Amino acid sequence: MIRLVSDMQEVFHLDSGKVQVTKDRCPLAKICAEVTIMMQAAAKERGINLERPPEKQAPMVVETDLNFAKSIMSAFVSKAIDYSHEGGWVVIDGQNRGSEIVLFVKEK
Repeated sequence: MIRLVSDMQEVFHLDSGKVQVTKDRCPLAKICAEVTIMMQAAAKERGINLERPPEKQAPMVVETDLNFAKSIMSAFVSKAIDYSHEGGWVVIDGQNRGSEIVLFVKEK
């Protein structure tokens, strides 16, 4: 609940212009790797395997605010861990679909 309130405050600050958002070019693999490391302890605590498969395509680069991107991805991974069963897997993956990059956080 505290995290939800914190996230809401970030959104309100963004809307009011109090937060500066930067746009940097960043490899998606770097964001996925950092989120995987950050969420590993939570996954292990619940008996969940967290996986980030190697990129199958050319490296994908996104233009984003790195901190917000990691925050959003962490929220998705956290929910996937919450809803997975012990011994399950949560996979973080991305796919280049021409003019867009699709990010997947899925159970298997």
